[in-house]
Amino acid sequence: MVLKLLSMAQLFIAHIVISNANSMKPKSIIVTLFALLFGCSQNGVEKIGKNPYDEVPAAIVPSKPCTTLYKSIMDMFYEHVDNQSKYPMLFADTTQKEILITQESEAYVTFISEGAGFENSLGYYTYDNAAGPGKKSNLKLHILFPHVSKAVLTKGDLLQVGTGKFAKGTVIGFFLVVRGWEDGFVNFDKITQYTDYDFNLDHLQQHILFKEGTCGDIVMAFEDKALNSGSDYDFNDVIFTISDNNQQLETVSFDLRSMVKFFDVNNP
Repeated sequence: MVLKLLSMAQLFIAHIVISNANSMKPKSIIVTLFALLFGCSQNGVEKIGKNPYDEVPAAIVPSKPCTTLYKSIMDMFYEHVDNQSKYPMLFADTTQKEILITQESEAYVTFISEGAGFENSLGYYTYDNAAGPGKKSNLKLHILFPHVSKAVLTKGDLLQVGTGKFAKGTVIGFFLVVRGWEDGFVNFDKITQYTDYDFNLDHLQQHILFKEGTCGDIVMAFEDKALNSGSDYDFNDVIFTISDNNQQLETVSFDLRSMVKFFDVNNP
């Protein structure tokens, strides 16, 4: 009975949208109807199927990353080089792989670069460190950058993670939906790479996390192609920084004790 009433309500709203179609763009009509009929929301929890998103989030704020950061990263992580073998410390079991909040704090993600062959989507999820992530099916996935592409994003594009502060003990995990962007939608049915890599199909680590010493930024990068499916292991397909502030100040609210730090490109 509840499902029947829900379906009737959705169809009624869809009728209203169609009735006002003359004042809407065709693409807006399609996206709106899809969201209404299938219960999707850009601000809600979406985990399966295709969900509509603006290609460039309206909440993006332009920022100016450290001028030497990109060159420093690429000097360490050359294209088409097996950087997993070059930097085994980034893949050690004892190395910090996610963001752990040590005091109540906001969090921000900044786009640095993209050199992937796929149109990927980046998002995040959270959980209490004491409880652990639980089952993958219970993760509340939120999209940050629906289309991670240098064709639509500018270096320095910054987004807040969530809308407020995260409590002490919160873990912020990230995920990359490989080939997730599909012309106005993110397809959650595509292969997804998680920073909690036990959730990955092959349980392999597809990302790196480290502190770049010259600029002081916390850098996260993904290898989008599965490591056991022809990957080049360069781990520079999409690159972001993560911070507890949006003013280019040093991050002080994340646990950095076991995070790899690169202070010298030639002697990391």
